Amino acid sequence: MYKLRIVFVMVLWGSIGVFTRFIAISPILLAFLRASIALPVIIIYGLATRSLSLKNASFKDVFPFILSGIIMGFSWLTLFIGFASTDIAASIIAFNMCPVYVLLLAPLLLKERLRAHHIVTVILAFAGLFLIVYSSLDVSKSRISGLLFAIASGVLYAFFVIVNRKATKCLTNTTVTTLQMGSASIVILPFVLFGNLFADIGSIDTRALVMLLVLGIVHTGIAYLLYFPVYTKLNAVLISILGYIEPASGMAFAALLLGEALTLFHIAGGLLILGSTLFCVVYENRKSKAGLIQELP
Repeated sequence: MYKLRIVFVMVLWGSIGVFTRFIAISPILLAFLRASIALPVIIIYGLATRSLSLKNASFKDVFPFILSGIIMGFSWLTLFIGFASTDIAASIIAFNMCPVYVLLLAPLLLKERLRAHHIVTVILAFAGLFLIVYSSLDVSKSRISGLLFAIASGVLYAFFVIVNRKATKCLTNTTVTTLQMGSASIVILPFVLFGNLFADIGSIDTRALVMLLVLGIVHTGIAYLLYFPVYTKLNAVLISILGYIEPASGMAFAALLLGEALTLFHIAGGLLILGSTLFCVVYENRKSKAGLIQELP
């Protein structure tokens, strides 16, 4: 049952890029509304299940999750700009460089050792990213900038992962998610106000409104509530492998529903990026079972 929940969430998240194409508003406003719509869903669930509580929590307990929420907000913002400016498939692949960025940042921020197989993973993944960037060199500057925003989103999400890993978790999953979603909304709000983007809401038609509500309630609120409780109950390797359903389904949705053509460079680059991180996870799992590696990165 836990595996099916993870698969369901991965397919949901894989379809986010397609949904954004049918909601004709600024990607900045879209990122804000995504968090703002999801927030009351999570709060209502937390109050109903009594899993939302800051009782006896200190600022030291809360601050890391406020910070990771701020980072998550910027990650969503840059990803949605990427979705709006370039191919969905390319954006998804570039964003999924995130595990590689975690490997590179871990020695600096987590004091974890960079091992030989990590270096192999990084080299293969960046080779894949190069192929994707190279395939976009002959297209418009806006598509190149969109790809760069997607890459930036992956880097930001790597920081999100690292902050969460460094945090001492004494709060419930619902409380953590509420803090992060609220922080994401607050940090994006000034950009919405400065750009007078709330005016775009008047241009939303019925179909776009339905998709926006689904994006906020289902893809974000419900998906996060389904994902995090299960995340702690499954093997890290299995979680990583099932995580590849998200980019795979995202590229499939983009091809089937948006008619995006996958070039050989996209396919080769995607295989190198996803394959390199899968190699790293499987390798470390085998070594940890043999007692050679004490902890997964």
